[in-house]
Amino acid sequence: MDLPGLIDWGNIDEDDIRLQSTFDEFFGKSFSEAIAMFEYNALFYYEDLIPMPTVPFNFYAPAFVAYIRSEAARGDAAGASCFLTMVLWMFETRSEIIFPETKRQFLDTAKAISSNQDFFCDKVALSVYGRFTDRALEIEKLADTST
Repeated sequence: MDLPGLIDWGNIDEDDIRLQSTFDEFFGKSFSEAIAMFEYNALFYYEDLIPMPTVPFNFYAPAFVAYIRSEAARGDAAGASCFLTMVLWMFETRSEIIFPETKRQFLDTAKAISSNQDFFCDKVALSVYGRFTDRALEIEKLADTST
């Protein structure tokens, strides 16, 4: 997929502070630059994916997937939890913008997170974030009912 251009972002309402901030953070960033952003602070940047228009979302969400699936995510329980939260929310509220390939990546990654929770969580983090298995199962169910 090509780097999303201005036309892919559409007209951003100047009163939409959240989308304007997202645009300012991500516009013009390459896939590898986006991965680096998630490596730096997944907890901060994951929320920027939520208001994105269709094309930018399907370009940048897989960068979050690439980070979560990398060695750099070891010990990032907050990042893994945020990933699951974002995917759940997107399937519940904006499933129509998720391309089939992105959907497959989300499902595969949710399953990988839930079956490898020790990669992300130590005992303290486990007590904070709980078991990821339940959220992964909920994602699977939502994916079956989403478009």
